[in-house]
Formats: sequence, structure tokens, C-alpha cells
Amino acid sequence: MTYTLYGAPVSLYTGKARAYLRKQGIDFVGVSPGSDRYLNHIVPTVGRRIIPCLETPDGLEPILGLRTLRRVERKDHLEVWGPIIDG
Repeated sequence: MTYTLYGAPVSLYTGKARAYLRKQGIDFVGVSPGSDRYLNHIVPTVGRRIIPCLETPDGLEPILGLRTLRRVERKDHLEVWGPIIDG
């Protein structure tokens, strides 16, 4: 299962999300917020452009923002939250 992290390489908050995912050993791929998937699916789902955003492997609506990642970090387990849209 590979998550998709949408964000900019120089973004402080994307860096925090990237570090958290690496620390937890969660497989992910980094994608630019200029990608077609981000512009045509993520932005309409969330209702605005925001980074970082984490899309779950099933590719449906579960999109996690940084606030959700902070809550997840306290729980120490990403799957606890399931489908969440954090806008």
C-alpha cells in the first residue's frame, strides 16, 4: 500500500509530513501539486488548493491534511483514522 503525498519540495509543512511518514515506515510517493490528479480530484474534493495532502492507496476520497497527520501522530497509527477529509 503506497500513499501519495502532494506537496512542494521546499514547503516546510510538506517536509514535516514527509519526515513523519518516513519515521513511521509508511510507503509513500511525493507528487507535485501541479499534477493532473491533484488539480482534477484533490482540489475539487477538498474545495481548495492546500498542501500537504495525503491520499490513501485506494485513491477514493480519503485525503489527509497536516492537521490530521498531527492527530494521527498522537495515535501512532495512520489506519486509525480511516477516510477523513481535512480541509
